[in-house]
Amino acid sequence: MESLTWFLTFAVLTVWAVVGAELLRRPPSLPEGWSQTRLRWLWGGVWIAALAGGVWGPTLWSHTTADHARTAAVGPPAERTSTILRTPFAVRTVQTDRDGSGQMIRTEERTAMQLPVVMLLFLGGVWYLRGRERRRARDPELRTAGTALILVLLMSPGVLAGCLGDIDGAQEPRPDRQIEPASWDTLAFVEMAAEDTLLFSTNDMMASSRGLWVLDRIGSRVAHFDWDGELQWYAGRAGGGPGELLNPRTLAVDTHDRVWVLDMGNHRITGFGPDGRMVEEVSLQNLDAVIHTMAVNASGDRFFGMTLGDRLQPVAVDLDGRVETGPRIRLRDAGAASSLAFQGYGRGAGLDDQWVYAFSTGDGLFRLDGVEVLGERVRYPEWVPFPETHVQRQEDGEQVGTITRLAEPSFSAGDVVVADGRILVRFRGEGDDAGRLVDIYDLASGDYLHSVRLPRPARMTAWEDRMVLAWNDPAPRLLFLEGGR
Repeated sequence: MESLTWFLTFAVLTVWAVVGAELLRRPPSLPEGWSQTRLRWLWGGVWIAALAGGVWGPTLWSHTTADHARTAAVGPPAERTSTILRTPFAVRTVQTDRDGSGQMIRTEERTAMQLPVVMLLFLGGVWYLRGRERRRARDPELRTAGTALILVLLMSPGVLAGCLGDIDGAQEPRPDRQIEPASWDTLAFVEMAAEDTLLFSTNDMMASSRGLWVLDRIGSRVAHFDWDGELQWYAGRAGGGPGELLNPRTLAVDTHDRVWVLDMGNHRITGFGPDGRMVEEVSLQNLDAVIHTMAVNASGDRFFGMTLGDRLQPVAVDLDGRVETGPRIRLRDAGAASSLAFQGYGRGAGLDDQWVYAFSTGDGLFRLDGVEVLGERVRYPEWVPFPETHVQRQEDGEQVGTITRLAEPSFSAGDVVVADGRILVRFRGEGDDAGRLVDIYDLASGDYLHSVRLPRPARMTAWEDRMVLAWNDPAPRLLFLEGGR
């Protein structure tokens, strides 16, 4: 629906420019008896006034998305800013709330389709006057212009459907999954009792030559293990002070084996060195929207993510908190999905600024260099449609709000690893192999290579020919493997 809204806007503005030029070249002879100069001034002024009035009209449709960075500590927002873009048919409003320290609390973006009554009445009036002149003069040039306009109107629906209409993702070409045999040797197995405090959860994992890093979101910490499964150190604890974490979301490891944690509660990225000591804190206060996942470049001085709205937009943040944004990515097969449906995993490739963003509730992945997309979207072997969202009204005393939920999401990527020039995606999917298949792609071209089957459904990370699986049964389990094909 939003594609239709913007198409109608640009179409009307194009017609509006053509009509304005025609009015200046040959204004309607009304009022009769006026000179051509006076008629041009009159109709030019009416044309401008109708354009100004055309950006207002009754709303026909609207769609609202919101991103929440965190909950305000006390009371209402200290600062609220709104920006409004009005055009014929389309109206976009962005409202941002910040607390007393300038930290972003909430961003709401609303796109509405309206009916530009004044502009349509003006165009209809000009059409009527031109028709009356044509009937009087039987001007061949006017007849030709009228015929051309009719042909354009007849072709517009086909152009809209063929060029701007939503694409059925199920019809997109995608590779056939080829599962190759794999064998695994166990390096270590870490089994914890329910009352054990070694790990409370395994929410994200990364591996390198030094071993494994595990994000324990419940414990607000990072645990580092070697390849023998021996715990080396913990980093972080719950809180808002230096080196403390509050709602850590994901982690990333650079080529210097520094681990970086996206701390959404403190609105920053915290870095720990190879020995577990804090080395850096990067503020995210300059971001205008929330990022829910993060990738780091090879040298560890730039961080990448996606801001979610009606479209994806890659962003980069350096160590000083400076933000760079890339062009928005339009998803033509997203339909009525909102920003919740565009969630995914970001992973650095260990090569300069290259990284990957893979959808977890939708179809495919993007390869990026900084904030620029490399090539087309890479499709998964299985089609997973972007889920629609349901908005539910919620009342709590005098406060009224809305809750947006995904409508029966179908999960795709469960984990993503980028290493040795390959992209590994653990595909959740459905059926007997749900959560066990790892699809492997070439990083440089995006071509699908083959798939392997894991010993069991579990979270996954990998380095060279080694792999680590993690699951709860009921306490966390870690399985260190070697082998592969």
